[in-house]
Amino acid sequence: MTGLVSPVRTFSMKGFTVSAWIWITGSVVIGMIALTLAYNAILWVATDAEVKQDIRQLSGMMASFSSVCTGGPGNRETLDMMFGRSVQAYYASESRANPPDNIWQLIMNKSTSSGSWLCMKLKSEDFPRCMEIGCNVEMPYLGATAEENFFTQVNAILGKGTSYKYGMDAENRDNNVMVSAAREA
Repeated sequence: MTGLVSPVRTFSMKGFTVSAWIWITGSVVIGMIALTLAYNAILWVATDAEVKQDIRQLSGMMASFSSVCTGGPGNRETLDMMFGRSVQAYYASESRANPPDNIWQLIMNKSTSSGSWLCMKLKSEDFPRCMEIGCNVEMPYLGATAEENFFTQVNAILGKGTSYKYGMDAENRDNNVMVSAAREA
C-alpha cells in the first residue's frame, strides 16, 4: 500500500485552448444578452398590463364623476381607486393640457386642480389622456410619488407592482363636482 498513489486530477487553465476560451466567453455573453432581452420583454408586458388597468381606472372615474354631475346638486358617490407606478398624475384641467412642471410637489402638498376635463398623465407618454366631463370638477392632484428603481421593476415582473390606493368621495355642489381623496396604506 505504501507505494501506491491515487491519481488526483486538478483543474488547470493550461488544458484549455484559445478556441475553447472563445467559446466559453461567447456563451457567457450570449447568455447575458438572452437574459437581458427576456427581462425587458417581461417588464414590458407587466407595464403594458398596468397601463391598460390605469386607463380603465380613468374611464371608471370619468363615469362616476359624470354620474354625479348629471345627478344634480346633492348627488354623491364614493369610489375606491388603485393605480400603478406608470401614472404620473390624475388631475382636472380647463383643457387637455399637460400637468404643471412641479406636479410632484402638488401631489405631495395635496393641492387641488379644477376644470371640465379629467386627465391622466402617464410617465411613458408625452401628452395626457383627457376626457371631458359635463361640469366643473375640483379635485386634488393624485399620483405616484415613489421613485422607480431596480427593485420596483423586479416587483412589477413578479406581479407585486407598486400600486397606490385612494378612497374618493365625489359630491355635486351647485353643479360642480367636488372630490376629496385620501391615500390608503
